Amino acid sequence: MVVGLLGLVGAGISAFALRQASQEQARAALTVSFWNAGLQARGLAQSIEHAV
Repeated sequence: MVVGLLGLVGAGISAFALRQASQEQARAALTVSFWNAGLQARGLAQSIEHAV
């Protein structure tokens, strides 16, 4: 009984850690996309500035 309970707790902790890692990966991807959008906007602004 105790061994089964400890196994269940371990499985719950593992599932929680995997979910947290997945969410962090999604946040990191979102941050990268914001950085890329910012860099593209800066490049566009510089292109417009040079064209004028």
